[in-house]
Amino acid sequence: MNGLRLVLVTRRFWPLVGGVETATLTLACALRALGASPTIVTGRHDPQWPTDVAPREVPVHRLPCSPSRWGMLRYLIALSRWLRRNRPDIDLVCVSRLAHEAHTAIGALAASGIPVVIRAEADESFDWASPDRSGHPATRTLRRYLQAAAVVAATSPVQERLEQLGFARQKLYQIGNGVKRFPPRCPALKTAARRTLAAVNEDLRVPAQQPVALCIGQLHPRIAWDLVIDAWAWVAREWPFARLWLVGDGPQRETLYRRIRDADLVGRVLMPGTFDSTDELLLAADLLVVPACEQKESLAVLEAMAAGLPVLVSAESGHADLVTDGVTGRVFASRNPRALAAAIRSAFHHPMQGDALAAAALHRVQATRTLKGMATSHLQLFQHLVSASVRTMP
Repeated sequence: MNGLRLVLVTRRFWPLVGGVETATLTLACALRALGASPTIVTGRHDPQWPTDVAPREVPVHRLPCSPSRWGMLRYLIALSRWLRRNRPDIDLVCVSRLAHEAHTAIGALAASGIPVVIRAEADESFDWASPDRSGHPATRTLRRYLQAAAVVAATSPVQERLEQLGFARQKLYQIGNGVKRFPPRCPALKTAARRTLAAVNEDLRVPAQQPVALCIGQLHPRIAWDLVIDAWAWVAREWPFARLWLVGDGPQRETLYRRIRDADLVGRVLMPGTFDSTDELLLAADLLVVPACEQKESLAVLEAMAAGLPVLVSAESGHADLVTDGVTGRVFASRNPRALAAAIRSAFHHPMQGDALAAAALHRVQATRTLKGMATSHLQLFQHLVSASVRTMP
């Protein structure tokens, strides 16, 4: 079955920048390359944004959305109406995260026979699953989610969590994110990338050939940015001209800047904001550091491995499927700034060891996490579900 008419629903999308946004567009483009017809439906968080756009030739429709309680309710009502109105032109709906959008899509299409697939992530998507007074997850919400035709888990820990919540095993499918190919890493590419970044933002100019550690993610309290800043105070004693780039934005920005200032690290720890593409950053850095204290696989880790950049991840992060300590990367003890500082200093002192780990990581990614492989797995699942469904609408 070719030309499946797919709707990918996600609350956040470009021009907002992050892992969810990147993964959604990447999946849509890869599905389109295989012959499917995906449309992305998302929130219009700024009234100045156009309602309809087509990045990389993928149609995107934005529904009014705002962070207020009423704004969210309005968005969900609009989503339900849009899905009902467009039912004749939809073969399957895939919703990003176990969130309100999934609840709404399943309800809106319950009588249509159109399959709804949820792609689950291990982040705030599981907030609804906190126990109530009886010790059980939010029962009504869970019952609705259990009606999904299938649930795709991005990682093994996510699949295990879904099983614990009561999702039937025959409805669970593990399909990891895929990543594009990067050019082979070499000193000339790193120099060129650093030159390009410095031309865009003078703060990103690196003295001579000093090492650079990179962190990518939302500046949010759930990610241990304070841990990295505290560790960098130890790193800076030995590497005073090295740089730490905290790339992203969020509610913790001002708090983190004060921490950087109080630690006398201004100019050594930089927060340049967000980037539409992180390719140049990955090529310019010497090490990716992931301090996240949550069971979530970061797309930045996958891209760093594909770019041949050594990775250093927290023991609490959800990267067990990708990062094996001493094989495809390094793992540091969570919530221990001295341990993190020691791991960073070791990486700077022994770049050849990091290159060997990065080479093994690149081989693992190319063998198991290609864009075509990810899209093919999704499309095969979607074709199976559509073939097995019974349409009940006119």
